[in-house]
Amino acid sequence: MQEDYFCPHCGTKLKTPPLGTGAWTQAKAYLVSALLPPLGLWYAYRYYKNSDSKSRKIAIAVVAVNIVFLAVSIWTVGAVWNYLQREVERQLDSLLLF
Repeated sequence: MQEDYFCPHCGTKLKTPPLGTGAWTQAKAYLVSALLPPLGLWYAYRYYKNSDSKSRKIAIAVVAVNIVFLAVSIWTVGAVWNYLQREVERQLDSLLLF
């Protein structure tokens, strides 16, 4: 049959079932995207493969969350790096004054 995802006789996978679009499934995709930005793109790819419009919208939202949190992560790492660099230079200057 057209809507079967598994063979009713042997259980062989015929096609991949679509991802759920429920609240918990979306929350999981958004959390992975926010906490581990590049890895969230895997969810975006899987949602975008589905043909329904809700899945495509979720994919676009996941990509947006990835982009925002990746930018925030890069900015944070840069700020921490600059702080540490200034702190090391300050410590070295204080050692050289003695």
